[in-house]
Amino acid sequence: MGHDKRESLPELERLDRSGPDAISSSQEKALRRHIVRLTADFPLHAKLLADIDTADLTLSAISALPTMDKAFLERHADELAPPTEDVVEIAYSSGTTGAALKIPFTDVALKRLEWNEFRALTICGLSAKDTVALTCTMDRCFIAGLAYQMGCRAVGAATIRVGAAPIPSHWKIIRETRPTAIIGVPSFLAKLAESAEGENPADIGVSRLICIGEPLRDADLQPLPLTRKIEKLWNAKAFSTYASTEICSAFCECEAQAGGHLLPELAIVEILDDNSAPLPPGAPGEITITPLGDGAAPLLRFKTGDVSFIVEEPCACGRTTPRLGPILGRKKQLLKHKGTAFYPNAIHAALSALDGVIEHQVAVRRNNLSDNVSVLVALDTGITQEHVEEKLRAALRVGVNVQTLPIDEIRRRVFPNNSRKPIRFVELD
Repeated sequence: MGHDKRESLPELERLDRSGPDAISSSQEKALRRHIVRLTADFPLHAKLLADIDTADLTLSAISALPTMDKAFLERHADELAPPTEDVVEIAYSSGTTGAALKIPFTDVALKRLEWNEFRALTICGLSAKDTVALTCTMDRCFIAGLAYQMGCRAVGAATIRVGAAPIPSHWKIIRETRPTAIIGVPSFLAKLAESAEGENPADIGVSRLICIGEPLRDADLQPLPLTRKIEKLWNAKAFSTYASTEICSAFCECEAQAGGHLLPELAIVEILDDNSAPLPPGAPGEITITPLGDGAAPLLRFKTGDVSFIVEEPCACGRTTPRLGPILGRKKQLLKHKGTAFYPNAIHAALSALDGVIEHQVAVRRNNLSDNVSVLVALDTGITQEHVEEKLRAALRVGVNVQTLPIDEIRRRVFPNNSRKPIRFVELD
């Protein structure tokens, strides 16, 4: 009899789910503890839940709890903040989809975040034998760089905080330190590899690209063209992660690269429809998260605005926990153009498959009947605007307006203020 891959995994990741669901039982207990803490520490929650019997709440009845979103956090920021004397770190959300939110962290919350990152990075195979280059920023009050750095240290890996340095500085450090893993935005990792001078990125020794901020796979869990590109350039496997500053939670793919493994002890993940009703596994809807555990954010059923789906089948890695599929788009970014609905990610995927498209951005003017969609592109020689239009029409089943701009102009729009995270979708007034 062969070795069972599950034997070396944490208990909740290897439970046999053919019988009574022990994962659900564990989460229900954690949820009830979470509610007791919220109602005791936050009068707002005590008021919101006053008419709901939560003493014996089960996951099947979680829809009885109210949902929350970013607007809710903005309205009640002061009521949800911990006492000032308990705050040890203040971060802000990126603000790429609206106003940046101030997120105060207590010491307990930071320790939970570190544990979350340790669990996620361990799932993708990171260990104390690794040296990790962090290309995500540690400044501007973003939590991501700090979270990944804490997670890498918890794993025991050596960290190189390259941050938002110029590309030549990245390569100087990469040549000297020879990292085995890099954490960064996929499009930047492609740009970094293509900017190497006198060095083949595939020869550096990087085995893992831990990717943030952009999806790596399509709805069938197949790699996007950009994913195949960076894996070939670096001769490494690319792992997708999903995280949010507001929920202080992150999930990462394993070696099977087939969706981010959920962490049952740290979050309850639901997929909801437009009426906030739960959807079955495989059906796309809005990712909604209730963080669990000591130091968890004071949230219940937080609607992230991101659209994805749950994969229930046990993974090839041996884990039996559900997985989160790739981000299909932002709910508010769904476009309705000439009778056809699609997310901007469909445009991004189509363009990343074209070698001659150097950079791009989608600009939209909203209209009740049909959104006005413009695709701004910078093109290399050998590819025409007409060819881009043809490929987009085939991918979207509808024609969109394509405009060519100089590469410097596009990059100024996509990476404002030298941002590491690309802004590939904008709504115009």
